[in-house]
Amino acid sequence: MKFDLNYWRVGNRKLAFVAATVMLASAVVRASYFILSGLAEFTPFELATQLALPLACNIIFACEIYFLKDKALWITCIPVAFGSVFFIIKSIMYFTPLHMALCCALYVGAFVLYTITVCGLIRITTLVKLVFGLPFIYHIFVENLPVLISKNPPRTAVEWMPEISVLLIMISLFTAVSSFEKREAGGNTRFV
Repeated sequence: MKFDLNYWRVGNRKLAFVAATVMLASAVVRASYFILSGLAEFTPFELATQLALPLACNIIFACEIYFLKDKALWITCIPVAFGSVFFIIKSIMYFTPLHMALCCALYVGAFVLYTITVCGLIRITTLVKLVFGLPFIYHIFVENLPVLISKNPPRTAVEWMPEISVLLIMISLFTAVSSFEKREAGGNTRFV
């Protein structure tokens, strides 16, 4: 039985550059938040899971998406997986049980969908674009805009930084997936 493998590669280098740059910007914003807030204000667990883990994911993903070129993108599943762990821990720490359950389902689903897409099991990127694009729109119009247009916004600019960092991650992932093009693996092509 012959199995033709299709997988994705970075096809649009400009979009890959934008995705990498936006992901690195997310890392800068997140690091700035922790520095400006005072590192001593956070527990070691928070520093590990809400600073070090996302920064590592941001930097690794940015490097992979930019430097992979014609290689298979399955390796980008690693920072996406650990990024999902970051978001799950964040939801457990800060959200109500229902919101936490919905967020965890979304994060696990997004990781699984991203993984099966970049590994070639799904032949279109539309679904994974929706998974990254729709939550971005939700965050902007349902969660953030009402707070911003209220007469007395309850947050300072520094307090907005974690949300901005998350929005930048969503934009980066959406842009990265938009840079993908399908590549058919021939008989001698290795999945690397």
